[in-house]
Amino acid sequence: TKPRKLQWGQGVMKLESSEQQEFQDIVREGSDFAEDFVIQKKLENIPQLSEYFPPDAPLCTARITTFFHKGEREGSPGVVRVLESWIRVGASGALADQIENGGSTFAVYAETGVVWNGTTTEKMVLGEPHLEPTLTSAPGATKGIAGHRLPFWQQCLETVREAHMKLAPDAFTVGWDVVFTPT
Repeated sequence: TKPRKLQWGQGVMKLESSEQQEFQDIVREGSDFAEDFVIQKKLENIPQLSEYFPPDAPLCTARITTFFHKGEREGSPGVVRVLESWIRVGASGALADQIENGGSTFAVYAETGVVWNGTTTEKMVLGEPHLEPTLTSAPGATKGIAGHRLPFWQQCLETVREAHMKLAPDAFTVGWDVVFTPT
């Protein structure tokens, strides 16, 4: 579960039983507290990416940012395009995949789904954030992710473009988190 209005994995809790006090507090009937949280089933990373992630990594997500580009001619419907894309690789044992939680993030070529280089919080905050990312492997992973093509990439792009048009047709830009799971 996580608070609805926080970001970067702040306040994420792992609920293992409906008997757990935190669970009881969230779902208590008539509680305003319940409206402040999202409760979801735990999902697993797709096995094809496991060697690129550290052991016991949280659910890792691709952040794909879309934007609506109005048509060039009067009356044309416009098109949704991809502005940028990244894959976030969470730290071993973390509950969320954000870089702020010890993870790493890698740029992805939007056209192909091939992973480029990445960075960590240490490099962004304590290092020199203006330098080009140089990380090719997530800390703790057995294999480098740079140069690897993410699975189902074209399907991901089609999905976020369609979602932008249907769910947020008036928004100029939207950031989507896409997960790669066995199902």
